[in-house]
Amino acid sequence: GEVVLRSKMDVRVVTVVCNVVPRDVEVQLTFASPIRQSLSQEIPISNKSLTEWTVHARITIAGQDEDNAPREKVFRGQSEIKIPAGQTKSYVLSFHPSRIERTEGILLLNNATTNDSYTYNLTGAGEEPSAEEHYVIECNARQGIVFPIQVGNFAGL
Repeated sequence: GEVVLRSKMDVRVVTVVCNVVPRDVEVQLTFASPIRQSLSQEIPISNKSLTEWTVHARITIAGQDEDNAPREKVFRGQSEIKIPAGQTKSYVLSFHPSRIERTEGILLLNNATTNDSYTYNLTGAGEEPSAEEHYVIECNARQGIVFPIQVGNFAGL
């Protein structure tokens, strides 16, 4: 922009140029869900500019399994989201625990258009599974009964 300075004897035009460096934003998100169930959190991203934004997402999970294999993806989300000018869209982050354990990770959202970055420290707790069925069995005392129950193979064996 320009600033015009006027006095009775002089007129000066000063050009002002500003470089603004946004500060990085860091947030903590905590999830708790029974295993084999998912929980989602929408993170709104508001683009008030006149240009479409492209936001890249990267999720990293801390640690390794007992056999030194990388942990499965208990936190999931899109790898990229486009936000049209003047609109708000949500980045959907999901937590899918498969074991009773605490998992930590980081979600990094990087706006490729403005070079802003947002860091979300993630903590997820896989809890005891919820009941998946409810059975009522009617029978007479001292008489045997066969009632087959289908049990899922969640261990992959």
